[in-house]
Amino acid sequence: MKLKKYITLKELEKMNANEDELGLFLDRFGKKALLSELVKFLHDTDNDKWESWLLAENPNLTKSLMRAGANINVTKDRPLRLVATYGDIGMVKILLELGANLDMGNNTALRHAESMGHFELAKFLKKRMNKKK
Repeated sequence: MKLKKYITLKELEKMNANEDELGLFLDRFGKKALLSELVKFLHDTDNDKWESWLLAENPNLTKSLMRAGANINVTKDRPLRLVATYGDIGMVKILLELGANLDMGNNTALRHAESMGHFELAKFLKKRMNKKK
């Protein structure tokens, strides 16, 4: 899979970005932005919520954003918590491989997986946590 260099307004629309994010993207970048410029903008404006959401979207975008300088542990473990809430064990594994810290935020990823009924994912996270001890 080829890593992305750009992201477009259309892609964000397909990912159901909210109107504020779409407006901000359009005002700042127009219809297309280099991922490195988007990441710099998110860091400069302390837009951790948007960075977290983008990191939790899909494997290719996540890897591409990391290459562009995104912070996998933005807002402690928010990308990992989001993916755990969705129950996407594949994305959880990718985030962990890319350096997401499972121990941040008082095991919130595990608690989110359990509270949403994603018991297979919760079991995986517990096993992973026990390996670190």
